[in-house]
Amino acid sequence: MVKVERVKDTTKEDKPVFSRPKEKIYEIKDDLGRKIEMRWPSQRAENYYPTLFSAQEAENAAFMTSVRPYVFVKSIDGNEVDMFLNKNDLDALMDILGREGKAAIDVGYLRWFAQEEVKIQQTLGDEVKKWR
Repeated sequence: MVKVERVKDTTKEDKPVFSRPKEKIYEIKDDLGRKIEMRWPSQRAENYYPTLFSAQEAENAAFMTSVRPYVFVKSIDGNEVDMFLNKNDLDALMDILGREGKAAIDVGYLRWFAQEEVKIQQTLGDEVKKWR
């Protein structure tokens, strides 16, 4: 999450108005022994993610929940995973990870990211209620 620092005059100080915390990397191994690193996705990846799916897929909560953990994958055995630009990229990652990798990233997602995403959604919901 981005921290906002209050600065009196940014033209005279080198202190940034916004500071981003260092990316935290989580590591999990699948049943094949592959080391899978996971991290929070970039804002750009978050913005592209919904555009990968058809309207019918996007309305299917079970489907969207099952593919969500893939966006958190940073690398597999040290090989960086690029951001998905289309559905073929996501399909390729699914093929590379297979069942064993999917099971591992599901555990990692639930352990490190799911609860925080729920908190974010609740906070957003509370803020929307204030404006209604």
